[in-house]
Amino acid sequence: MKTLLFVAAGGAFGSAARYSVGMWTRTAGNFPWGTWLVNVTGSLALGFIAGYLASNSELDPAVRTGLTVGVLGGFTTFSTWTVETVEMLGNGELGLALMNVLGAVVVGLLAAVVGLTLGRATGA
Repeated sequence: MKTLLFVAAGGAFGSAARYSVGMWTRTAGNFPWGTWLVNVTGSLALGFIAGYLASNSELDPAVRTGLTVGVLGGFTTFSTWTVETVEMLGNGELGLALMNVLGAVVVGLLAAVVGLTLGRATGA
């Protein structure tokens, strides 16, 4: 229950931070700078936390999960995907890393097309 509360609180904070970044960058033209900034900074933050915690396990596991799954999960799930891909590469799992990258990008884009098409068809 303690971990769930840390995740919920962290998720609320991360989601609010994501929204704030989006509003802050809203006037920056047509490129989705808010999303880009969230994904890059989230990847940096999760990489730092994962690297730090790999050699320092003194942090309460509930706090750790609240920071990673809660705050950064609410901020961006892209950060998890990037760190997992880098870890696969570090473990010599090139095939899995490529499958993760190509699968997420290609299948994700196809899923977005299908979802948009179905949503437009049912909303018309």
